[in-house]
Amino acid sequence: MAEELPPPCVQIGEYVLQFEKEEMGAEFEERARKELRETPEVGNDAIAALKDLLRDDKELLFPLDDENMLRPFLRPCKYYPESAYEKMKLFYKFRLKNPKFYDELLPNTIKNTILQDVLTIFPLRSQFGRRIFLVHVGKWDVKKLSLTDIVRCVFLFVDIAITEHRTQISGVDVIFDLEGLSIQHIYQIGPSFASNILHWAQDCVPLRIKGLHIVNQPYIFNMLFAIFKPFLSVKFRKRIYFHGRNYESLLRHIGAKYLPKEYGGTMDLPQVNRMEFYQLLCMYKNDFEEGNKYGYEKTTK
Repeated sequence: MAEELPPPCVQIGEYVLQFEKEEMGAEFEERARKELRETPEVGNDAIAALKDLLRDDKELLFPLDDENMLRPFLRPCKYYPESAYEKMKLFYKFRLKNPKFYDELLPNTIKNTILQDVLTIFPLRSQFGRRIFLVHVGKWDVKKLSLTDIVRCVFLFVDIAITEHRTQISGVDVIFDLEGLSIQHIYQIGPSFASNILHWAQDCVPLRIKGLHIVNQPYIFNMLFAIFKPFLSVKFRKRIYFHGRNYESLLRHIGAKYLPKEYGGTMDLPQVNRMEFYQLLCMYKNDFEEGNKYGYEKTTK
């Protein structure tokens, strides 16, 4: 029998970043049971019911024979099949209505964005098992990358994250580092974009967004937040935390061992080799291509 190859990964100093598509483990099974009502019986019943709903939907193309495609929608909806079905429709209608974000969304089509030091995934999960994303807004060069470029990269990261069982169960924390935020950044963003992206985050994406952590924000951040504030739901607003330069405040949400020293943590984390990170994502090209096959036809109203 051929020896099974280890999953692809990137070495970052003493840490390893890899996507855990197959792993779950007892800790996450227990968390899924407590937080998401996940048991074999509930899961089997919900999958069967969701399949029935999809089978009756002649417009939404989706693979009924792959439970790993169904669970990302069931888990954030706590295994209520009707809610999962509604989220699927919202998610794929968003994709349909926003082709500039989703058409040909593959690592090679956004290579330049990935290679910039704007978006990062930390190698360790938090004490709650959550993936930790970093968006370093100040490193966004608006002359090199458009807002659409940034969003497409975020969406690609989310697409790979939601294939992980552990991320489906525990969700993500997102750190927005606003050191270097300028008026040029704010000029890229208007109310229409804010409304659309928050509709995606609050209603459409099958991802448990557990915390949005704002750090190093300058005074002009108030202008930026004012654009988004009218479109925030009460639930989402409660998950936004403003830390400024008070990293002790951030550490109350994410343990020190899971954060780099620059954010008050204890990780001696060198800068990731962006080309290696890009190559890691390219190893999942087939998964991205498979995911892009599903949803509504472009002729669907």
